[in-house]
Amino acid sequence: MAIALIALALSYATFLLGAKFLLCQHQRGIIIELKEWQDKYTNINSAETASDAIEMWEYMNRYYWPGEGYYCSKKMTEKVENQYGETIGAIITALEKYSGLKYDDDLQKWKEWSKSNN
Repeated sequence: MAIALIALALSYATFLLGAKFLLCQHQRGIIIELKEWQDKYTNINSAETASDAIEMWEYMNRYYWPGEGYYCSKKMTEKVENQYGETIGAIITALEKYSGLKYDDDLQKWKEWSKSNN
């Protein structure tokens, strides 16, 4: 009986470590994806690409955020949050450069501007 309990405990611990490893890998993948989106959606040279950038920014606001039950480590969570901030900041800077406007992080104003320019 004791051996069965030890085996069960080891199996459970292995499962938890594996799940945490997969979660950390997923969060690393999110960071890579955010960097790719930053490269793609900061190249604004038309009303269409500006609109695409605004739509991506809106999507990112709904996209995965680390939270309860979905947590790798504090350090990884900070990396994801920092990359979100960097990517959104770069999109805002590109929109401001293209449009000459200073709406900062007011997504609603950017959406209204985009609608009036398409």
